Amino acid sequence: ALLRPELLPGGRPTRRLLKQRTRVPTLLFRGSEDRMTVDKWWTASPALFPEGCRIVDLPGVGHFPHREDPASFAAMLLDFFGPAAEAPS
Repeated sequence: ALLRPELLPGGRPTRRLLKQRTRVPTLLFRGSEDRMTVDKWWTASPALFPEGCRIVDLPGVGHFPHREDPASFAAMLLDFFGPAAEAPS
C-alpha cells in the first residue's frame, strides 16, 4: 500500500521528478540488506544520470545505513565529496 501511489500512472510528483535526467555528480547508495528499495528501480536508476553516477551497496546494513553503520556511511560520503575546504580567514 505504501508504494501503490508511486506505481500508478502519473504517480506522485516525487516519482515524476526521479524520471527526469540530471547532470550533476550523483551518489546512489543503499544497504545490501535493504528490503525497502525496489531492485527494479535500483538497477534502472543509473540510466537517469547521463553524466554517470557512483553506486554503492553498503554491506551488511539495511534501509538506514547512516544509523546502522555510521562509520562506513561517513567514509562513503567523505570519499564521494572529498575533503572539506578550509574556511576563509
